[in-house]
Amino acid sequence: MQFLKLKDKIPLREFGDIAKYSIYYDEPRLTVSIQTYGYGQEAAIKELITKYFEAFTPKLLTSDNLTLGYHNPEYDYEANQVNSEIPVRESKLSIDRIEYTAKDQATLQVTYIKNTEELNRKDVEVFVIRYEQGQWKIAHDGWFYNKLELPGDIDQKAAAILEDHFIEQNNVLSDLRKYYAAYNAENLDQTIQYTAPSFIKEWEGIVIGSKTWKDNLKELFSHSDNRYKLTNERVVFLGKKEAVVQGTLSWSDMTEGVTEGDEVFEALIYMENANGRWTYNYELDLDQDFDTREEIAVFD
Repeated sequence: MQFLKLKDKIPLREFGDIAKYSIYYDEPRLTVSIQTYGYGQEAAIKELITKYFEAFTPKLLTSDNLTLGYHNPEYDYEANQVNSEIPVRESKLSIDRIEYTAKDQATLQVTYIKNTEELNRKDVEVFVIRYEQGQWKIAHDGWFYNKLELPGDIDQKAAAILEDHFIEQNNVLSDLRKYYAAYNAENLDQTIQYTAPSFIKEWEGIVIGSKTWKDNLKELFSHSDNRYKLTNERVVFLGKKEAVVQGTLSWSDMTEGVTEGDEVFEALIYMENANGRWTYNYELDLDQDFDTREEIAVFD
């Protein structure tokens, strides 16, 4: 190694910093032991990143993580985790590369794959993690790759639902149309009536302050002219509490100069069965794939 060519001796701890070793002194025994950075830490790090993807809570973040300011410290993220009834076909996390920049800090690139009955998803993210208060935590993260695909058997699934559960799937689509009709008409009460209670509860729990979802929706209606047009809709998952609709959404907002047909995208729309009706929870844009891995250098 290059440091052996040095004419002068260097302190052992400085040698450790150069070679990326932790140095441990045992004064009673007059011995020194060395250990590579990150030795035996892969399982704990993998557990941290898995929780980030599957059961996020701000407790996973370092005390100086800039995103902490967006999270309500009074909201119990762990107690309010939602367990979906949509079957998971495959879930896999791999650490593609890890580089320890100090004994208590590392940069890593991770690939996360989650394939469910209605969606195949692959993400690549880079994390800077640090050992803080006895455990690894996330100091920074960056999203570099996202790919969303419908499963190969999605057509067969939709056809089976249509044939075996015609009335139930028709109720899902009917209630979803009622939601968009109420939203487009800026009918505040009916829009809330067809919005998932779990979404409203989570939004009001996470938001800092006393603002309600109704307050937020009222402001949105008064300052914008959002309109949604749903076509080619079909149910691709139907459970007791959840349903997923695939369809084409056209979004417009005349206040921003976006006319109908300017913004059209394929979407999965997630529904919740509550209060005797199917309610809108959220939508996922299937046209948002991106790949910036070659554009941003993370590792030297």
